[in-house]
Amino acid sequence: MKTLSAFACMATLCASAAFADDAADKSDKTEKGAQIGVLTCTMTDVTNVIVYTDEKFDCSYEPKEGDVQTYKGVMKSVGLNLSVTKGATMVWGVVAPSMDLDSATILKGKYVGGTGKVEIGGGVAANVLIGGGSDSITLQPFSVSGLTGFGAALDVSYFELM
Repeated sequence: MKTLSAFACMATLCASAAFADDAADKSDKTEKGAQIGVLTCTMTDVTNVIVYTDEKFDCSYEPKEGDVQTYKGVMKSVGLNLSVTKGATMVWGVVAPSMDLDSATILKGKYVGGTGKVEIGGGVAANVLIGGGSDSITLQPFSVSGLTGFGAALDVSYFELM
């Protein structure tokens, strides 16, 4: 059993390291982009079975120009998650190649990234996610998310905005 646990931890760390390297490459490409707004997502439901987490969110996107847009979000994470989270609010700065993105569903799409969190009563988390409809949108942690619960996690995450 210890061997299986050690293997699972090593696989998670290797996947996280590989993903972080890939995300850094993509982040360098979008670093020269423009921050076009702020996305705030509040958790509405969570299922956690230690190596797999499924979280649902209500999200609000406030572009620098234009009307507020609402989305539903689903985050699925694979990795080591030893936390019990009762609530979370995630806030990201939205970075795009240019400010000329004015679609009413500009953020709709799939994102991938890494997640790390620590919580004891209240806590902090960070998610860096890259994707969107044209794989050109980056969601960068704008502020630390507010968590209520206890535990720690290190995951590779898939986030879809609908």
